[in-house]
Amino acid sequence: MAELLAASDPKALPPSKYEELYLSYLLEKEMSQLEGLLFSGGDPLDHRAIHIACSDLIEFDPSLAFYTLNFPKLLLPIFERAAAAALPLVSGHPAFKAKYANILQRSKQSIVTIRPASRLHIRLMSLPPVPGLCKPSINHVNSDTVSALVQIAGTVVRTGKAIYIFMILLNSSCHFMSFSF
Repeated sequence: MAELLAASDPKALPPSKYEELYLSYLLEKEMSQLEGLLFSGGDPLDHRAIHIACSDLIEFDPSLAFYTLNFPKLLLPIFERAAAAALPLVSGHPAFKAKYANILQRSKQSIVTIRPASRLHIRLMSLPPVPGLCKPSINHVNSDTVSALVQIAGTVVRTGKAIYIFMILLNSSCHFMSFSF
């Protein structure tokens, strides 16, 4: 953590150091999600996500969370590589094998699915108010925010159901022909 605080530029540290920090975070805080991914089944080429609560990341390492939120284009791919590297570590761990021994013995084929890094994504949830990420309204989201982390807060004033209700009200009938349209 001290190395991250001392570096004012996130590129000052090598990607392997970030990957090591993310890997230790995942193994400490997100073990249940990693185990769930291993048993999710389906095609290994399907896209899957690990949902990371920002409060957990901040609690684990505040400087790592700061850099992750402020430099997502640089650090989220490294986080995803760390998640892909964590899956074989979890599946090979003796505690994992002991915990799921009954399930693993009953299955005739391997039910553990390890996905390539390109198919595993990190989704950050519950972002804290970071001034550079906050947009006051949807009108302020423009082409600069493509592939960037954006936080929008507001009130929903209309949903899709309102149009459906409106369409029901438009239903008419012809009494002469006994026909509804």
